Amino acid sequence: MKTKNLYVQEIYKKKTFNNASTSSKETKYYMDLADDSIQTLTQALDIQSDMLLRPTFSEIEKEKPIVQSEYQKDMLNDFDLMYEHLLKNLFQYSDTNEASICGNDETISSITKDDMDRFHSNFYKPSNMTTM
Repeated sequence: MKTKNLYVQEIYKKKTFNNASTSSKETKYYMDLADDSIQTLTQALDIQSDMLLRPTFSEIEKEKPIVQSEYQKDMLNDFDLMYEHLLKNLFQYSDTNEASICGNDETISSITKDDMDRFHSNFYKPSNMTTM
């Protein structure tokens, strides 16, 4: 198994782009491949799978402002606000934060590596993922 840094180096060597975004409903991970060969696709899926199934959570502090910004953007969207309140009422959440994948400003700023490890263990399962 390669380390994540070696995978990232391979991505950049191939001029392949890799990023993620978080909304109140989902986290999306995506790669824009440099070419459409089976070898590149296989390597990209291997890299992405490894990053999803064995994350290091080594840059939590760096990512917090990015996730908070995405959360703020979602909260300006009427549809997302309605969706959050619908989930709250349907599932009798005590507040809308329980319905949101990304939490809120308070939960995002206070999250720790242990919290991330626990969340990953509970929710990052193949049955909760879709590959397109």
